[in-house]
Amino acid sequence: MSQLYGSLLIGLGTLVNPTVPPPDSAQVAGIYARWQAHRFVRPDSSYWYAKQLFSLSRQTGKPTDMAQGYLTLGLEERDRGNYAEALSHFQQALSYREQLRDQVGVATVYQTLALTYKRMGDSQHVAELTRRALAYANQAHAAFVATNARPAQIANALNTIAIIERDLKNLPAAYKAYQRAIALLEPIQATLIPRDLSTLALLYGNLGQYFCDIGKPELALEHLTKALALNTKLGEKTALEHNNRNLSNAYQRLRDYPKAVDYADRAITLSRAIKDPHRLFNTLMISYKAYRGAGNYQQALAMLEEQKLIEDSLLRADKSRQITIMQARFDTDRARQLAEISAQKDRLLAETRTRLQLEHEGELARIEADKARDLSRLRAKADFARAELQTRYDTETNHHIIKTLNDENERRAQQIVWLSVGAGVFLLLSGLLLLLYQRVRNSRAEVQRQSEQLKLLMRELHHRVKNNLAVVSGLLELQANRISDIPVRQAFVESQQRVQAMSLIHQRLYQSDATTRINLREFSLDLIGFLSDAYGYSDAELTRSLRLDIDEVDVDVAIPLGLIMNELLTNAFKYGFPQATRPNLTLQLWRDDVHLCLLLADNGPGFNTATWNNAGKTSFGRRLIYSLSDQLGARLSIDTSAGTQVRLTIPAHTLQMA
Repeated sequence: MSQLYGSLLIGLGTLVNPTVPPPDSAQVAGIYARWQAHRFVRPDSSYWYAKQLFSLSRQTGKPTDMAQGYLTLGLEERDRGNYAEALSHFQQALSYREQLRDQVGVATVYQTLALTYKRMGDSQHVAELTRRALAYANQAHAAFVATNARPAQIANALNTIAIIERDLKNLPAAYKAYQRAIALLEPIQATLIPRDLSTLALLYGNLGQYFCDIGKPELALEHLTKALALNTKLGEKTALEHNNRNLSNAYQRLRDYPKAVDYADRAITLSRAIKDPHRLFNTLMISYKAYRGAGNYQQALAMLEEQKLIEDSLLRADKSRQITIMQARFDTDRARQLAEISAQKDRLLAETRTRLQLEHEGELARIEADKARDLSRLRAKADFARAELQTRYDTETNHHIIKTLNDENERRAQQIVWLSVGAGVFLLLSGLLLLLYQRVRNSRAEVQRQSEQLKLLMRELHHRVKNNLAVVSGLLELQANRISDIPVRQAFVESQQRVQAMSLIHQRLYQSDATTRINLREFSLDLIGFLSDAYGYSDAELTRSLRLDIDEVDVDVAIPLGLIMNELLTNAFKYGFPQATRPNLTLQLWRDDVHLCLLLADNGPGFNTATWNNAGKTSFGRRLIYSLSDQLGARLSIDTSAGTQVRLTIPAHTLQMA
C-alpha cells in the first residue's frame, strides 16, 4: 500500500501550478492544499474538501481547475471503493488535460488510472483488470518520455510498471523496470531535490522487498539499507516503517534473529507514531515471527495478541462500512423501482383512456353518418313512391316498412359486433391492469420486508455493540478494583465511565425503532442518573435545573456529544460538587436557526483557566473534549466567574451533514 501511496503523491505533485494564480484559481489552490493536508489523516474531512474543490472548479470553469477538481474527487471515490465513479472522474480529468495539451498532466492521469485498475484487480482478483492497469502504466511512461519529463517522473512510472508486473508474476520484467528506474536517478543522486530523493528511496525499498520475496535476503539487505539511509535523511516516517519491517523480514530469512528483533522494534515504534492500524497490524506479525525465532515466546505472544485485537477492530470497521453501503444501495434500488412502477402504471392508464375515448368517438360518428344517410334515402324513396304510384301506396308502404326493419336489424347487428369487440378490449385491459397491480403490491411487500429485515439487523448490531461495551466496562471495573494505586485506579474508573456513556447510546439505538437517531433527552437523563449513582449523590442531595428541548439527533452527532457531556458531568461530580454546600447542576440543550447549543454549569469553586489550558498536554479528558469539539466543528467557551459554566455551540450544517 505504501508503494501505491508513494506513486500517487508523486504523480499529483506534477499537477500543481507553481505560478501565482488569479484570485479565483487561488481559492482552488487553497482548497487543494487543505485536501492534501487531510488526505491520509482525516478521510472524512478530505472528502468534504474534494467536493468543495470540485464545486469551486465548476464555478471558475477553467480547464485547469476542472481537471484538478475531477482528479481529486476521483481519488476520494477510489479510496472509498467507488471505482465506477472514480474512473468516470479520471476520464473527465484526462479530457481536460488533453484539451490543454498538457502532456505531463495527461501522463499523470494515465498513471492514476493504472493504480486504480491495479487496486480493482487486487480487490476483485481479476487478472484482466491488472493487465489493463499495466497498459495504462506503459502509456504513462511513454508520455513522460515523449515530453522529456524529469527523470524522477519517468522513474516513478517505471516503479508503477514494476509493481504491476510483480502482481502478474512476471518477475523478470518487474526486476528490469526497477533497474531502469534506479539507473535514471542513481547517477544524479547528489543533485536531486527531496521529492525526487524520496522516489529513489522508494525504488530501493521496493527492489529490496522484491529480493526478499524471491529468497535473496543478502541482496535485499543491500537495497533496503540504501533506502533506510535516504528516508532517515528525509524524515519519511511512513517509508522508514516499511524499510525497517522489510529489514526484519530479511534478517529472519538469514536467521539473524537479534537484528530481526531490533528492526522489528523500530518498525513497531514508527507504526505507533504514524497511528495507522493497517501498518501496525502488518508490523506486529513481522515482530511476532522475529521474537518467536529468537526464542522470546512471551513477547511473541504479546505481539500476536495485540495483532488479533487490531484485526478485530479492522473487521468491525469493515463491517460497519459494508452495512452503510448496503443501506445506500437498498435505498437507491427501492426509489428507482418505485419510480419505474409508478411511471409504467401512469403510462398504461393514459394510453388506455386515450384509446377508449378515440374508439368511442369514432363509433358515435359512424352511427350518426349511417343514420343521416338512411334517413335521406328513405325520404327520397317515399317522395318518389307518392309521385309515381299513388295507387300502389299500401303495397309500397308495406315494402318500405319491411326494408326499414331490415336496415334497422343490420345496424343493430353491427352495433352488437362493435360493442362485443369493445367489451373484449376492455376486459383484456382490465386483466392487464389487475396483473400490474398485483406486481406493484408484491414489489411493495418485498420492499417493506427488506426494510424490516434491515432495521432488525441494525438493532441487533447495536445490541451486540452495547453488550460488548458492557463487557469492556465490566473488565475495566474489575481491573480498577484490583489496583491499589489511586491515580491509576481513578484512570480505569474514568475509562469505564466513558465506555458506559457509549453503551447508553447503543442501548437507546436498539431499544428504539429509529436505528440511526438518538433521543438526546432520555440519554441525558440516563447519563446524569448513572453518574449520580457512581459518585453517591441521591435525588435529595442534588438539585437539577434541566432544559432539554431537543428530542432526536443523528448517531454521528450523538456519540461525540455524549462523550463530551460525560467528561463535563464527570468533572462537575468529581471536582465541583464536593466543595459545594448544596450541589446544583444545570444542563440545557436547545436549538436555534443556525446552532445546536449545550450549556452545562455547576456551583462549585471553579478553576484557573490558565491551569486548565496548560493541562492540555497531560489531561486526557481535556484533549478528548477539544478533539470531539473539532470533529463536530463546534465552538467551546468556559466561564469560571461563578462556579464552572461550559457552553458548546454546534453549527446547523454539521447536523445536516450527519
